[in-house]
Amino acid sequence: MRRIVIGIAFVSLISLSACSDSKADHDRNLLLQTVERNANAMNTEDLAGYMATIDPESPLYEGTQKMLEGMFATYDLAVTVESTKILKYKEKEAAVEITQVTKKKSGPEFRDNRLKMISTFVKTADGWKMSKSDIIKTEYLDQAAQQ
Repeated sequence: MRRIVIGIAFVSLISLSACSDSKADHDRNLLLQTVERNANAMNTEDLAGYMATIDPESPLYEGTQKMLEGMFATYDLAVTVESTKILKYKEKEAAVEITQVTKKKSGPEFRDNRLKMISTFVKTADGWKMSKSDIIKTEYLDQAAQQ
């Protein structure tokens, strides 16, 4: 009888572990979807959609909104997310390395570029929100073409 109880306990632990992994995988997917929604909002110049991916508690929130209003009025840009890599993941906070390419479709002088950044996300009641981004590498595509 003791073996049966131990066996049931073991199967229960495996089931709970699988559920947690599945939940964590789902949550990581939601995190990466936030990165894609952010880029899509840039491409469609959807200010409200972009700001919905930003943590409203971030000290950069208002400045980001004002900067985007000016950028959307001046440029038409195409943003492509080339790669994402989750560097740190906890239940309420994550760090994601993002490589994205930004190219000008129309507007005044602009240098097409590839950025590699580390973005910090926090989990709010409304899902994952970007709280800050630190650019770790900028490659201007006109320079890359000349090499």
